[in-house]
Amino acid sequence: MHVSGRRPFIALIYLLSFVSAIGNPVVLPSLPFIMQDFQLSPLEMGMIISVYAMPGVFIIPLYGMLSDRLGRRPLLLAALLLCGAGSLMCWAAPSFFWLLVGRALQGVSITPLEAMSNTLVSDLFQGAERLKFVTRVTAVQYFSIALTPVIVSWLLGFGSWRLGFLFAALLGFGSLVLCLPVEIPYRPSKNVNLREYGRHLRKLLSSSRVLSLFSVRLGSALLIFGAVYPHLSLLVDEGLHLPPENTALLFSLYAAGMFAGALLTQWCTSRLAPRTIGFLGGAQLAVSMFLLLVASGMQHACPALLLVGTGAGMLNSCCAGHVSLTATPDTRGSIMSAYSTMFRLGQSIAPLLFGLCYQAGSFTGLFGSGLALALLLTFAAVLSFAYADKMEHVHHELNL
Repeated sequence: MHVSGRRPFIALIYLLSFVSAIGNPVVLPSLPFIMQDFQLSPLEMGMIISVYAMPGVFIIPLYGMLSDRLGRRPLLLAALLLCGAGSLMCWAAPSFFWLLVGRALQGVSITPLEAMSNTLVSDLFQGAERLKFVTRVTAVQYFSIALTPVIVSWLLGFGSWRLGFLFAALLGFGSLVLCLPVEIPYRPSKNVNLREYGRHLRKLLSSSRVLSLFSVRLGSALLIFGAVYPHLSLLVDEGLHLPPENTALLFSLYAAGMFAGALLTQWCTSRLAPRTIGFLGGAQLAVSMFLLLVASGMQHACPALLLVGTGAGMLNSCCAGHVSLTATPDTRGSIMSAYSTMFRLGQSIAPLLFGLCYQAGSFTGLFGSGLALALLLTFAAVLSFAYADKMEHVHHELNL
């Protein structure tokens, strides 16, 4: 595809990347108002997040396999249609039950779009150019995480939490309309039967190269969704004894850090060895956990949350780039979907694991465990990125 012909497709990828990250940010600012309207308990309010995240663990791998076998376009159009429909159902929900149904539809449709964005980049680009665009896609996702709560908070000023879901519905249906005329270059291979496809996929997923990269993705998700996300408001209230509005400030610093970290990775990939990027990303996470461990005020918490974001942004964007280079053309959708599933798996089990650490030792147990995981993650990132880079050079030399 010529450069000028690729521009609409690249713009579509960026749009999908933005949509793929709105699932939780679009609802987080509205939770107190939803809780009040439907008279929810804290457990019921947590279900609004859980019913969105849980379908992704099961649907993302299936989605990736079908996109390899049937083509990207049918799955992409179906996801955007369901995204709009599920968001519209949340907007019009007459009861808590129908809100949960709408959130589940959002989970089924939005969560696979992260993998689809990276898969489409892999279809279009090769080598270093693919690595560069995967980091850009990750940066757009983090920009969405930072911007979406701001938009929803502004819409809340008009008097209804439902407007945030209307925004998500318009984004889903609008993306569907914009997607219709865009040519998607991937066509499923008719020469690869299901048995051969399964053999390729099993070989890749069992390789030390892929497994080591997946371990970095899983470890990062465990740290973020275990030590940081569930306990941020608790840290502000009980650890720092500050007003609750500081929670939003810290979350904004974290989201801005993730965006900056992804952009920084793009600059680093052309100047630093992958193992150095792994060390820098992991070291920032370790320093952030140490700062939270000794935090006595916002002077510690603010740089800590910024470093959590930049470190996670660097590790995740670099890791996604290396994973995208492992797949064969007929398994890209499945590999990137499996990579996204690692994130959902970590997101699902992390609150329980770190919740036990908090129960055992309060914030010392929580952030002490986080520091230990961050140091282990740094070591894993250095080794896995170095090994992935070595294998990529071997593959390139064999193809010359």
